[in-house]
Amino acid sequence: MRIELEEEKKEKEKIKKDLELLRIEKEKKEKKKLEKKNYLVKKINNKRDNNETLLTYECKYDNIEEVKKLIHYGMNINKKNKNGDTPLLIACKNGNIELVKYLLS
Repeated sequence: MRIELEEEKKEKEKIKKDLELLRIEKEKKEKKKLEKKNYLVKKINNKRDNNETLLTYECKYDNIEEVKKLIHYGMNINKKNKNGDTPLLIACKNGNIELVKYLLS
């Protein structure tokens, strides 16, 4: 009986250790995902060779679905292009009311 209790105790300790290792592994994966997302957001927000951000470019061509995706993924909506235009100003210049409303929401 005592041997069975000791074995059960060892088994519980092993399970606890395994769960702790799984938790640590999950935290590492989450940290990597967050680092990757932050890296991608930084890359996205950087200006391109023509000094347009992806967001100002998509606003310029009235691609509202792409604009929504970029903003969802953390794109800086206040980042200006080479002319000093923000995505909102570009949408206003293009007369895209739907895009203007979205950017203001």
